[in-house]
Amino acid sequence: MGSQLVRHEYTPKFVRMSISGGTSQTRDRRTLVQRCVLRSNVSLSGSLKPQLGRPDACIAAEKVAGPSGRISQRQSLKLVHLLSLFTVTGSIILLMTPAAYHRILEQGEDSEHFHRIAGKILLAAMALLAIGMCGDLYVICELVINSTRISIIAAASMLVLFYSLWFALPLAVRTRSGRKKLE
Repeated sequence: MGSQLVRHEYTPKFVRMSISGGTSQTRDRRTLVQRCVLRSNVSLSGSLKPQLGRPDACIAAEKVAGPSGRISQRQSLKLVHLLSLFTVTGSIILLMTPAAYHRILEQGEDSEHFHRIAGKILLAAMALLAIGMCGDLYVICELVINSTRISIIAAASMLVLFYSLWFALPLAVRTRSGRKKLE
């Protein structure tokens, strides 16, 4: 097999290995990881650095599947952090949009149309910002406290606080004062 090229395709449960000669094998990830561990006499909890005599497919299977064939808690925290980063970034983009809209389309003039659009855009930005901040709060609490239940409670409580102060309180004050709502 010296000069043959081996390509790996990963799906949620299987690893498909294609060899340049045209043959391919599909294996269950868990089985592949177990066989790689048995071959190399290395535990999965050890380092994932390449080791002598250890096929790259074994290392890749360990990184993707983990010991149980599932996404690890650390990977899920990274995913939550990534999604939170995207929502915060989306919020920043939305927060900057009214300024560009006002300068370019409205040519610096105030109009009722601009105020309606800017208000709706800012409300959407606030909603995204709260979600992103609470997602990252969950990740940080999980890493510091190491308790999923407390982390979820903290993030959910903060989300309720954000939405209460940013949306429910202003709506209650507007309703009480009898002001006209945004169209």
